[in-house]
Amino acid sequence: RSPCRTPGRSALDAFSHPRPLPPLPGCTSLAHATLPDHLEKLGEYAFAGSSLATVALPASLASVGEGAFFRCSALTSIALPAGVTSIGCGA
Repeated sequence: RSPCRTPGRSALDAFSHPRPLPPLPGCTSLAHATLPDHLEKLGEYAFAGSSLATVALPASLASVGEGAFFRCSALTSIALPAGVTSIGCGA
């Protein structure tokens, strides 16, 4: 069990605003993602193991969940918006 895992949370909570969207872990055909303008939280393991190389994060983003970009080896850098106040373990 991860020391930073929140009980009751899962990868199904991948995106949380305005309504949850399915996570994309292991998606090997995804190279770029532009996230919705009003997204506030990127959930746990949202892109874990995917082939994501670039991602555009909205200014509204405040939280990045545990392992959100875990094992995204093609993603070499990311620009976090100034409003991000929480980053989960292994994000």
